[in-house]
Amino acid sequence: MYEGKPFYGMIADNQVVALGEALVECERSAAIQQVYTVAAYRGQGLGSAMVSAISERLFGEGKMTVYWVAEDNHSSIRIVQKLGFEFAMSLGCLE
Repeated sequence: MYEGKPFYGMIADNQVVALGEALVECERSAAIQQVYTVAAYRGQGLGSAMVSAISERLFGEGKMTVYWVAEDNHSSIRIVQKLGFEFAMSLGCLE
């Protein structure tokens, strides 16, 4: 089981160019969130690769995996829909 919130990263040209976080709240489920790609590296499939790698690891551990994203983050939503994630619910503002 994970301790805390594990972050994943991709390195190119000796710098971190993409990040992602897996938030594990219980034994059987997890959420992927905070996926970010440096602007100069966008459009190269790094976001998709990051989400895919994290979700494969979590699925392999038997966890039901969700992807948390802001409703207006259309590029991120397109990425995860291409990977097979489906819209489940809107939580609205979480202030």
